[in-house]
Amino acid sequence: MGTDVHKFYGLELKAIRGRLGLSVRQVESASRAIARKLNDRRYFVSVSRLSELENRGLIPGVYKLFALSVVYNMPLLEMLALLGLDVHKRQDYSECIQSDRTRPVDLLGAPETLEVPLRFDPSFSARSTALLNRVIQEWGRIPFEIIHKKMEFSRFFFVQIGEADNLMYPLLRTGSIVKAERLRRAVSNAGWQTEYDRPLFVVQTVEGYRCCWCLVDGKDLVLVPHPLSKKCQERYRMVREVQILGQVIGVWTPLVPTEDGPAPPAPPRS
Repeated sequence: MGTDVHKFYGLELKAIRGRLGLSVRQVESASRAIARKLNDRRYFVSVSRLSELENRGLIPGVYKLFALSVVYNMPLLEMLALLGLDVHKRQDYSECIQSDRTRPVDLLGAPETLEVPLRFDPSFSARSTALLNRVIQEWGRIPFEIIHKKMEFSRFFFVQIGEADNLMYPLLRTGSIVKAERLRRAVSNAGWQTEYDRPLFVVQTVEGYRCCWCLVDGKDLVLVPHPLSKKCQERYRMVREVQILGQVIGVWTPLVPTEDGPAPPAPPRS
């Protein structure tokens, strides 16, 4: 990172402190209280260190940066943005990391606001299929925190299905995103009528995440794939080798054929 960026960061830190009317002694005192509360001196920002950050443009470590974000009442991500690190653009570099494994979806680094529909055509009815871009009359931005609370991440989590771990093709395609509930972890070996009624579970094994049907066999948990997936059953010892994270209660799955399975057959010639 260039020297100019360092100096800009230092000036911004000084300007933030000035707007809050805080002296360097007050910042030092507040950071000392944080360090004591956490019993970790790495959070302490001395007067001399703060002077170096503001006047020489030195970059603070993560602990001191966190302490300053608390003292200045600024989101940590916003302080990182002053350094030119926009974490909201991480997805721009997703192609740099090639992974075909099932992995949790990160929604915690979402932007502070989201653009969402605010007003619909009064004639719109959820009972009828409709073209949404015609019924949305007004868009607006709302704090992501509202969505975050509505989605209840403490209760629910989201997982994206990877190609290498997709045991449920064609029921779930590669790239599908499933919503699972943490409170639903009890596996039943019977009680459903169709494959759509059979509960799906997200589990974590010693080899990674899986999303599939499950079967309890003594002290083992058997991961049951869809018959058309051409995958084999996997068996793990309960607790020691596998953990049930939750039951799938919702699915978003792409309809465009991907490499996780064969493309649909071509229509017959007339």
